[in-house]
Amino acid sequence: MTPVTQLLLSARAGDLAARDALFAAVYDELLRIARHRVAQAAPSTLLDAPALVNEVYLRLAARDALAGADRHAFLAFASTAMRNVVFDFARERMALKRGGGAARVTLMTDFAADGDGSEEADLDALNDALLALAAIDARLHQVVELRYFGGLGLEAIAEITGSSPATVKRDWTKARAFLFDALKRR
Repeated sequence: MTPVTQLLLSARAGDLAARDALFAAVYDELLRIARHRVAQAAPSTLLDAPALVNEVYLRLAARDALAGADRHAFLAFASTAMRNVVFDFARERMALKRGGGAARVTLMTDFAADGDGSEEADLDALNDALLALAAIDARLHQVVELRYFGGLGLEAIAEITGSSPATVKRDWTKARAFLFDALKRR
């Protein structure tokens, strides 16, 4: 049993020192995943990678129990938490940016102006497509979260899911095709 797995088991049992030690042990990996995620979400969020890791830590620390049986499973769980943080932060920013639903008024005309809302629509479309994918095939959804949001390679995803790398590669191809089609329809 690896030290991270031991820390995870202790943290799940309620040991706060083990939880802090767990996050310290995987901080560099979480930071790498966060950098990958922030690079992809640059227009949608103002978060930087350390802020994203810290927000994930706060969200996971607030939970009674941590998910995952080992290092890879915990990192997969953290990747999902990062996805949620980025989506929540971007939605909040879009709402504030757009005036929280208030009508925009131009300086020249004093008439309400229509904002294009394209960033918010893109974010909502992606989230809707991911939810639809999860409803149709949970394994494909998991591969997308681990690959796109977690930045993990095919081999690491195969280890986490218990599949072969070839199966993961096929799942990744199918999931991308589904998401492309779902986003194209909107």
